[in-house]
Amino acid sequence: MGVLRSRLASTAATAVVVVAAVAALTAVQPGAAAPPGGWVSVGTAGGDAAPNVGLGGVSVRSGAGDGTPPPVTAAPAPGLHFLIDGVLSPSVAPRPVLHSYGSASDALTVLFMPAVAGETVTATRFEGLDAAVCTATGVEIKPAAPGAVATDGRGGGDTHSVIPAGASNMTLTMDFDGQVGVTDWTLVVDTVDKAGVARSYTCGGTYRVCGLSLTDPASGAVVSGDGRAGLSLGTYADVLAAGTLRLGVRAVACTAGATPALGEVALTTRDVGCEEDLRMFPQPDTCPMVADDLVPGCSFAFTTAGDELLLRPAKYRTGTGKVDASLVWPTAAIDGEAFETGLSISVATRPVPPPVLMPASLDAMDVYGGELLPVPAFNAPSYGDDLHTCTLSVADRSSPLLRDECTIGAAQQTLVFLSAGGPAFSTHNRSDVTCKTAAGPAGGAAALRPASVSVSFGDGTLAMTVLANGTAFLNAAAATGDTALALKLRYGAYAPDRFSAAKSGAVAKAVAAAAGVPADAVAVVDVAPGPGGDGCDQTLLLRSPAGADVDATTRSVGEAVKSGALAAAVRLPSSGMELVSLGAARGVAGLGPGSAGDSVSGPSGLAIGLIVGGVAAAAAVVALVGAAVKASRASAAAESSLSSSSGPLGVPAASMGAAIGSDILRDVYGRSGEPHNLGGSDAAMAAAAIVPSGRSDVASSTYSV
Repeated sequence: MGVLRSRLASTAATAVVVVAAVAALTAVQPGAAAPPGGWVSVGTAGGDAAPNVGLGGVSVRSGAGDGTPPPVTAAPAPGLHFLIDGVLSPSVAPRPVLHSYGSASDALTVLFMPAVAGETVTATRFEGLDAAVCTATGVEIKPAAPGAVATDGRGGGDTHSVIPAGASNMTLTMDFDGQVGVTDWTLVVDTVDKAGVARSYTCGGTYRVCGLSLTDPASGAVVSGDGRAGLSLGTYADVLAAGTLRLGVRAVACTAGATPALGEVALTTRDVGCEEDLRMFPQPDTCPMVADDLVPGCSFAFTTAGDELLLRPAKYRTGTGKVDASLVWPTAAIDGEAFETGLSISVATRPVPPPVLMPASLDAMDVYGGELLPVPAFNAPSYGDDLHTCTLSVADRSSPLLRDECTIGAAQQTLVFLSAGGPAFSTHNRSDVTCKTAAGPAGGAAALRPASVSVSFGDGTLAMTVLANGTAFLNAAAATGDTALALKLRYGAYAPDRFSAAKSGAVAKAVAAAAGVPADAVAVVDVAPGPGGDGCDQTLLLRSPAGADVDATTRSVGEAVKSGALAAAVRLPSSGMELVSLGAARGVAGLGPGSAGDSVSGPSGLAIGLIVGGVAAAAAVVALVGAAVKASRASAAAESSLSSSSGPLGVPAASMGAAIGSDILRDVYGRSGEPHNLGGSDAAMAAAAIVPSGRSDVASSTYSV
């Protein structure tokens, strides 16, 4: 019985220990009911949970639902234990962090278990960190809640640790406001116990700070990211002298062992002070993102080694003084968030750079001038109200700027000059722009000589020598049942002896387009002096097909003249063409056989009633006097060395080049305003000589282009 009592007492004692252990475990969270076979949260915030600083969110299984308690281990071993997602571990895997906009941070929780009771932490410190990557650290120490339970990673999911009194939670914080990189780190915790014995505990890990950093190659300082100094280009003259700029690049992929793919980086720029793209860093889609040398026309690229970013700002462009560049690296991502950073670029706006003409090609300009000569430019707004003083010299003739015809945008402008003409069949690849202004660049500024503004002049044959046969034209219209319309236009800038066949033919072609008829349905039948001998009057006949809406045709042609569209189509200012009359051609009297260049015979000439605005009423009869034509021929004799040509029915064939605008070639950076570049080689477009302008105190500057 004694043995039996002893065994029963031993069994009872064992049962008490088990019950006490279970009671201690369930006492961690009073009042928490364990669902059958489920999990009970321990140490979570809120409710009746016991305090558990730094151990929120951990769980312990309450049992299988049959009353069997889970296994419970002793307290964790002395030392530093990482607490990651509720699991204690003696080590931590390398941690990637995204260095977007030049900064990143992270926090870790570490459980400190002293070796003996009463140990006091005297100091903490980090060792082994790369100071260029990690710029700040911190350690916050708080007592751990006694009795808290955490999963112990040493024994699998069914092994748990009960935190005894005297343990501490340490929250480690690290800031990465330097550059990207990989850095190891070690935390050292120094203690002393009541007996004066000093101890040190350590734990550590690795951070992979991924993304890219741009640095000043001279100082090594990071210039990319929020709050950084960015890149200062200096003045426009400094940009000219520097050529291609180079920034250091440090790139780290977010996956260990991966090579940074900088070709995937998207770099875009915008002028901070203007919604319009000022094209300080133009980058066509065809530009490679990785190259050891910048392709002409391209503004940026990473080198193949990935250690530099090449930048080439557009010359003479300052914009509003500040440009923001954005760099996005889609494949450098963590949890779906891609890396992104910025670079602030500044450029001085004083002294102002000179207005610079961009390369253009203007073909078959009129020998006698009077045409609009549009030239793409930039920086023109810097001259303000003095812009009207600028002139363009072509073939030693000065062409004034027409301010009202110019297009002045924030990024780019079109300066329009009134051509003074030039020798027939001549081409001029050098032009000078002179602006008398005090608002221009400082003395000694350099002027840009890019690929030239090329201007060529066409045939100087006079229109009055190649007139169409009016009788034949009207007879042909009558034979087919077409309606003949007569149009008289007046040009204030021309006289009959200075009105070219090329210009006359171009007008006829434009009238046909406005009327919606073939080019051979319009003929020029007279060119004569205007009222009082001033200017030049041109008379055209137009065939409107049988059955067509004649009134609609009349309105279309009239509106084209009045709106200035017809003038623009033939390179004339809107005020350079005036509608005198437009209507049905009625009656033919005393018209000789005539021919191109000899369309009027005898003093009676051709009588045509011009009905203005419709076909209902006759408005006037224009007498074309043969004597006046003969006088004009005498003036034309001096042009005997010039060629003569004619189109259908004696109408001169138009010899104009492509439409203004489509002839604009690349500028010196290989760009144009069109979706594609036209003509010229990249090398030729990129060749630009810098010529000192030697500006004097009289504030008169000439910029050669």
